[in-house]
Amino acid sequence: MALFYTTLSAKLFRLHKQAKEIIMAENTKILLNKSDLLEVYPQKGETKSDFINRFMRATSSEYTDVKQRYAVANSY
Repeated sequence: MALFYTTLSAKLFRLHKQAKEIIMAENTKILLNKSDLLEVYPQKGETKSDFINRFMRATSSEYTDVKQRYAVANSY
């Protein structure tokens, strides 16, 4: 019976370790994705038109749909 519990304990330990590694990998992935986001904000003294032009150029890969990109730029 002791061998059964030892084997079960070892299996649970390995499963716990694997679960922790998966969670750590997912958290790293999330952090990397957050750091990949390009954040563009209006600068002090910048006209709305200048900001929208800059936003449209800077975020073309993040927002591929021009209408969506324009709508997001106008929300600032």
